[in-house]
Amino acid sequence: MTRLAVLLASGLCAGLAQAETVVTCTVADFHSFDREDTKFAQANKAKRFTITVRTEEIHVRSTSEEFDTSEKTYPILLRDIWGVHGVTARAFALDTVSVNPALAEGRPGGKAVVSVQSPDYANVWKLVCAPDSDAG
Repeated sequence: MTRLAVLLASGLCAGLAQAETVVTCTVADFHSFDREDTKFAQANKAKRFTITVRTEEIHVRSTSEEFDTSEKTYPILLRDIWGVHGVTARAFALDTVSVNPALAEGRPGGKAVVSVQSPDYANVWKLVCAPDSDAG
């Protein structure tokens, strides 16, 4: 009976470990549909992102030398053959994140798009990601 309990516990822990994928990302491209400010675009292209995909949510953290660190958790709206998609709404903007299947599974070739959209502007970051060597 003890052996069965140990096996069940180890299986549960292994399942929990696989339920979270952490990747680090660099910005492959950035677009802003409000301004043609080259300094603003360059600062956004220099951002670094850490994306954590969990069973029911996607957590995104961005760091930068020019901007404050930002963290946002997106409830997962949809899982499909193209990836995993999360959306969150604020009083003035709609925030989205979409990650491809490779990213969601922690495999090489991970890509993501993070966007912020309001009636006055839209910012879009196209990301290239790799499994986080510090995770796990």
